[in-house]
Amino acid sequence: MQVALESLILREPEVVAMVRLSPATIRRRVQDGSFPAPVRLGPKAKGWRRDDLVDWVGQLTTTQIA
Repeated sequence: MQVALESLILREPEVVAMVRLSPATIRRRVQDGSFPAPVRLGPKAKGWRRDDLVDWVGQLTTTQIA
């Protein structure tokens, strides 16, 4: 069974829509270790593993969402 790579890697606009955080907040949280780090796709491209984001959302508590 083949899975489309596009469904496994999300680009920044898709991540913003999924987690409802601004790009600046995502960058800040990546830097402090409280958000999954992106993977390099090329010299100027990065993306996030969908599974990492799903796991991160699943680990949130109601106090962390606020």
